[in-house]
Amino acid sequence: MASSGNFSTNKYSTSSHGTIGLNLSWSIQSQSIENNTSTIKWTLKSNGTMSSGYYVQAGPVTVVIGGKTVLNTKSRFNMRGSGGYSESGTITIAHSEDGSKSVSMSVKAAIYSASVNCTGSKSYTLTKINRYALINSATDFNDEGNPT
Repeated sequence: MASSGNFSTNKYSTSSHGTIGLNLSWSIQSQSIENNTSTIKWTLKSNGTMSSGYYVQAGPVTVVIGGKTVLNTKSRFNMRGSGGYSESGTITIAHSEDGSKSVSMSVKAAIYSASVNCTGSKSYTLTKINRYALINSATDFNDEGNPT
């Protein structure tokens, strides 16, 4: 079970300035036993060998976590290398009745190209939320059918 992780898209290779792609990292910020949910903080950054002094046109960029779109840029923008591009946010994910949850995450981006050419995805099993109480001891527990 995971409380954090990251993955990268494939990279676009410029002719003479190196490569550029995206990396999505995430971590569980909090878990609610009462609501059976996890709040996840996610961060998307550019990565690769292209220096921050250069840029390429990018967009759209889409991030989907647990079936929900958390980022969807519509217009083109300048994407700089070496972590120069960054977006972040949070999302609350509901767990299953038993407290378990598997979440898929994906990133799609059009880098330099007008159509999507950089993609990446991964699935994670989140840290389970306990859904029951454990009784360690009980005094005078004689009636199993009607305990008091």
